[in-house]
Amino acid sequence: MRPFIVVHPRDINALDGDQVEFTCHFEGSKFPLSQIRWLQNAVPLLVSESENDDEYPAFVKRARVFNHDYNSTLVLARADMTDAGAYACEVTAPGFPPMRSRSALLKVKGTANKIVSRDRKSTRLNS
Repeated sequence: MRPFIVVHPRDINALDGDQVEFTCHFEGSKFPLSQIRWLQNAVPLLVSESENDDEYPAFVKRARVFNHDYNSTLVLARADMTDAGAYACEVTAPGFPPMRSRSALLKVKGTANKIVSRDRKSTRLNS
């Protein structure tokens, strides 16, 4: 059955270090017959199967995808400024072209009051 997106991911404004979740709901053939992948700035995201996998860069260890039936959720633990961008999910099913969701924009701001320790002195920074 041809997949189509019924709930698109939504824009998120996050602070540095926040957990971020994007969700995509689709109809058609449910997972695993339909395959779902997430993209950042139109580039497929690589996600690790394990937090302890040393082969992957830090971002991959922080990114998890949870797929179930007609839903997919991308979770970014501890978002940082490099995670900012446009995110979309893409659903494919055998015999049909891929169906891509609308993009959701992730904006990540630094925390308002970070405390940085320098030579036993604390300095308060305002972003």
